[in-house]
Amino acid sequence: MLGNVAQIIYFERMIHMEQILNQILSELKELKAGQARLEVGQANLEARQTNLEGAQNKLEVILNDVRFDVAELKTEVKQNSKDIQKIQTTIENEIKPDLKFVLQGLINTNEKLTSVEIKIDNLTERVDRHDIKIQVIEGGKSSKKRTQTKTSNT
Repeated sequence: MLGNVAQIIYFERMIHMEQILNQILSELKELKAGQARLEVGQANLEARQTNLEGAQNKLEVILNDVRFDVAELKTEVKQNSKDIQKIQTTIENEIKPDLKFVLQGLINTNEKLTSVEIKIDNLTERVDRHDIKIQVIEGGKSSKKRTQTKTSNT
């Protein structure tokens, strides 16, 4: 009987061990499935990281281009400032005095023109008066001639 009891205990232990082994096996399968999911997630993360690194490289290229463009713009702005300063100096030193000279010449010309216009107006009035006097004188001569012709005819 003891043999039977020992056998029963042995079988019970074996069944219990089998249950434990099945449970361990089940948990191992779950761990493997979880590990597979982690590996897929890891691969996705690595792919994303590669994409991010590519995008970062593109951004660095763009940033370098922008830096280069900004440096060129700064150079152009400095050159334009120098050119503007030269133009301003030319205007102040060369063009302004010439403009003042031309303006003074225009003022003098206008004054002379006004003086000439006044003289022409005076001469025109004088000629008009002379025309009237000539007409009066000629009118007087014609009436004398008519009177003389009338008297000589009679």
